[in-house]
Amino acid sequence: MFSDTRKGYFEKGYAKVEGFFSESEISQLISDVRQIEQLSQTLDKDDDIFQFEKKNGKATKLLRRIENPHLHFDTINSFARSKKVIDLLTPLLGENIRLHNSKINIKPPTGAPVQWHQDWSFYPHTNDSFLTLGVFLDEANELNGALACLPGTHTGKIYDHRNVETGKFCHAISRSNWDENLDPESAELLVGPKGTVTLHHVRTLHGSGPNHSTICRRFLLIGYAAADAWPLLGPGNFRDYESLMISGASTVFPRMEQIPVTVPFPLSEYGDRIFESQRALTQTYY
Repeated sequence: MFSDTRKGYFEKGYAKVEGFFSESEISQLISDVRQIEQLSQTLDKDDDIFQFEKKNGKATKLLRRIENPHLHFDTINSFARSKKVIDLLTPLLGENIRLHNSKINIKPPTGAPVQWHQDWSFYPHTNDSFLTLGVFLDEANELNGALACLPGTHTGKIYDHRNVETGKFCHAISRSNWDENLDPESAELLVGPKGTVTLHHVRTLHGSGPNHSTICRRFLLIGYAAADAWPLLGPGNFRDYESLMISGASTVFPRMEQIPVTVPFPLSEYGDRIFESQRALTQTYY
């Protein structure tokens, strides 16, 4: 299974693995996430962990994201560092792996889309040995806004993710910045039952439509990088950065590659959180 996953990942920039988790493993993970979700029920606005769907700029009670759950909840942290996950990542990133970030995207019925973007535009590194692992916590399909990826874009152009009218960074690509290589109609929709795993390269173009169904779509996403991929914007607190190593050894000698990069500045008035930031995009696809 790993050889087929590796081949697909490097050829297309993404891969999908069904049946990676046993029924008991995914049921336990979903149960843990449900307990985390319940902690948000006493809130009426965003905080450092929980973010809510907005209507006319005001927060609703519909939870849409849990930010960096690996930093706050032991169950997600343990899962993100598990041997099963490391064994899946090693053929793609090598033996020296650092956990970068995590989130649980929750797309409730009527939930908003995520416009087309490349993660690479948010956090450039010295090399692009960097990916996001996703776990379907619910069935994902066309109606409830499954992830869509454009094959081969992980080796191509880095697009400008700024509003073309204002020049402000908005975590998405304005339609007038598209070219002939960006055709969302040719994207592959990554659908599957709960427990399905996805892997997408940090430069792969991807997005997801709104939820038109009555079924919630929860999606755990965890970013990982090779240890020698050093963040160009700096590692922040070095001790915290080193604590994110999950396999092998760290290094202070980054591997430099001649690859295109951009930086996520200047920020729009909506800040650096993708759902809010994309409100500044005026030329939307979805």
